[in-house]
Amino acid sequence: NMDVIVDAVYGTGFHGQVASPAADIFRMLNGAKAYKVALDIPSGIAADTAKVENICFHADMTCVFDSYKIAHLDDATAPFCGKEVLCGIGVPEAAHETISPAMQTLDEEWAKSRLAPRDAFANKGSFGRLLLVAGSACYSGAAMMATRAATRTGAGLTTLCSTKEVCQSLAGAIPEASKLPMKSDENGFIAFEEEETLKAAILRAKAIVLGCGLGQTAKTAALCRFVLQHATCPVLLDADGINCISADINILKKLATQVVITPHPGEMARMLGTTVEQVQKNRIQSALTFAKEYKVHVVLKGRYTLIASPDGEMMLNTRGNPGLAKGGSGDVLAGIIGALLAQGHAPFEAACLGVFLHAKAGDIAALQHSQYGMLPTDTIEALCEVFQEFHL
Repeated sequence: NMDVIVDAVYGTGFHGQVASPAADIFRMLNGAKAYKVALDIPSGIAADTAKVENICFHADMTCVFDSYKIAHLDDATAPFCGKEVLCGIGVPEAAHETISPAMQTLDEEWAKSRLAPRDAFANKGSFGRLLLVAGSACYSGAAMMATRAATRTGAGLTTLCSTKEVCQSLAGAIPEASKLPMKSDENGFIAFEEEETLKAAILRAKAIVLGCGLGQTAKTAALCRFVLQHATCPVLLDADGINCISADINILKKLATQVVITPHPGEMARMLGTTVEQVQKNRIQSALTFAKEYKVHVVLKGRYTLIASPDGEMMLNTRGNPGLAKGGSGDVLAGIIGALLAQGHAPFEAACLGVFLHAKAGDIAALQHSQYGMLPTDTIEALCEVFQEFHL
């Protein structure tokens, strides 16, 4: 009987397939009851691409040497690492300064440096005008959470464009936001008959959030195309906004404005015409390839949310907790990023800041309410504590 198994077969230079007899040995060891420890990285994982071609060692704990590699922080391979413990091995700090990392991780110092205190002489117009096109009879909560998150993140003027019924039902829940009511169809989705009214709101906006709880109909698909084609400001495309254009994804190549998309793996798979499994196996390449080809900023959600820009810049978020895995969390994130866009942050910076703030607020909500009990609305309220901690 073995109590502990230590894997030190392959290191960070490994790539390709594990050959026999090592592959057969790993299959046997992965089924053992002993506690399994990997040195630096589990054998069989390509450290810089986070790929497993055929098999890898399944560790309960990985002693990460000196610094994290991409595979330690990728949704596809992090589970094989188990608990990750960073271990110094004597590399001098000066050596790190000579190397440009393939990907940066979001941290508090970075976030704080990009959030400025409010100007004492500012007015509501100083902090941007955000338009949210969201909601339907079945998903009024999505519109509420995205809009409330935007107001909590400091947008100066926030307008919710939704059906008349949704706007009326949310009047008390989000009194800070103005409403742009539109006609609904027989199923409670936006009927999209007031083109000129919507166009005027689009042209006034400094940023637009499109898609939260919108539903997928022929009219909402036409609505999404209309907003994208007439927008002159940055647009965040989320949830049903993504789904509505998936069949005509090339529209993204024809736009005159910058776009941030926030897909979960299923939505990413639909846009790429592939499977969720393939996206999860190739998260980095999936996000980066799509961002470059369609000239958009991609926020690929997951345990370690990945942000990719059209010019190849990438950031990874390591904060957050499983309590965020609830319906509505994506709507909160969309509202946060939308508010940052409206306040003038560049799309890539807004996306990265939004992901960080959402995750940090989620960690606070978990401490207050538990991962089981926390709600997306708790994350919205916890944003106040994040800004207080940042002295904003």
